[in-house]
Amino acid sequence: MKRESGTRHVSWVAMCPDPIFVIGSPRSGTMILARALAEHSHLWASEETGVLTDLYGSGKVDDVFRAATGPAIPSWLVAQGMDREEFLRHLGTGINALFSSRSGGKRWIDQNPAYVSMAGVLAGMFPGASFLHVLRDGRRVVSSRMSFAWPPQPNVEFRDVCREWEHAVTLGMQLASRYPERCLTVRNEELVAAPHEGFETISRFLRMPSEAEPEGFFRSAWLNTSFGECSNRPPSDHDLSQIWNTWTLDQKVVFLEEAGDAMLRQGFIGDEEMRRMEEDAGQTPGLSDLWKSWTPEQKRAFLEAEDEPDDVEYFLYLRQIREVVDRELPADASVLVISEGDEGLLWLSGRSSSHFPRGESGGYAGCVADGVEAIWHLRALRAAGADYLLVPWSASWWLEEFPEFREHLEELGRLIWSDDACVIYELTGRPTVPYANN
Repeated sequence: MKRESGTRHVSWVAMCPDPIFVIGSPRSGTMILARALAEHSHLWASEETGVLTDLYGSGKVDDVFRAATGPAIPSWLVAQGMDREEFLRHLGTGINALFSSRSGGKRWIDQNPAYVSMAGVLAGMFPGASFLHVLRDGRRVVSSRMSFAWPPQPNVEFRDVCREWEHAVTLGMQLASRYPERCLTVRNEELVAAPHEGFETISRFLRMPSEAEPEGFFRSAWLNTSFGECSNRPPSDHDLSQIWNTWTLDQKVVFLEEAGDAMLRQGFIGDEEMRRMEEDAGQTPGLSDLWKSWTPEQKRAFLEAEDEPDDVEYFLYLRQIREVVDRELPADASVLVISEGDEGLLWLSGRSSSHFPRGESGGYAGCVADGVEAIWHLRALRAAGADYLLVPWSASWWLEEFPEFREHLEELGRLIWSDDACVIYELTGRPTVPYANN
């Protein structure tokens, strides 16, 4: 019997050179915008994919590339001189063929909001792609997410939702800053209030003729929100007040801790409204930044302290010191603090800090007997790399009680700050290793 050679079937797909990704936080309006744009005669959209996150998200693609180009084994990628940029482009070609095979020759849209977390990778995989970053007020997003989640998530935590919004906003704005010609930020509230102007702007950005159908679909569509609001109804401050007033005191505090800065940066609230929200949440205005900068362990230590000082006064005291440190000291500074054992005084925006005097285990060694012992400790820690000595108001008596120590600082250090909160010396003198008989 004569064997017939097999026939190889190859399907050629006309690739879309300029796909569109609609990204943002969940419940920000990505789906309704994509569906509206799909009414345009040049565009096509279907369901959210999600597959790209599974294949390439969470750093997977970079892990694979590093492993394939490492020195351990001979690598095809290395032999072919392929860098990460080219590697990503070829990966994108395969996915593009997949989507283009269903888009009917139209420009395809993917509207999975989760892709905001891997937008930088997508920009490399699809060098001709455009991104529409949908930005919506965090109060509306959090309210909607707590009332609606798909797939259902019965144990959604309020803090996690606030963090999710802040993280998505930060990543989206970073993409817009990095690729201003490829990423347009679309504010949901502005698009709802003025859809004609909004879709005209989007059409120009996407370099396509304006058509009435996307705007018409958007005007007639309902956006399923937690407060039963139709998407074609202009948002109002009253809606936001209703959301805020339904939250518990704890939820208001959490929202300000996790999302307050992003709300300010993106102009959803101003300084005055921020102050009102902080006061309504039972906070002293300006303290949320300090509290948010602490680790869970630091917050727990403060709340569980046996001799807890007056909350507001203590917060303000630490905040004043922290502001001075942020303004006067470099981020990589190593700071000694005459803390008298107070851990809160060591929380200096991520700078390396330690107690003075410091014991062998790194904890507070207790007060020195005299100025000579203080000088000995200072020399030892200066030799170990300390750059600055911070004397908080609570330890200012050291400079009076130990005059030889103060004179040593004035001789070998440089006073760079002094106010009613703290004194800071730069330890400019040449570090010397101390001797036991000094």
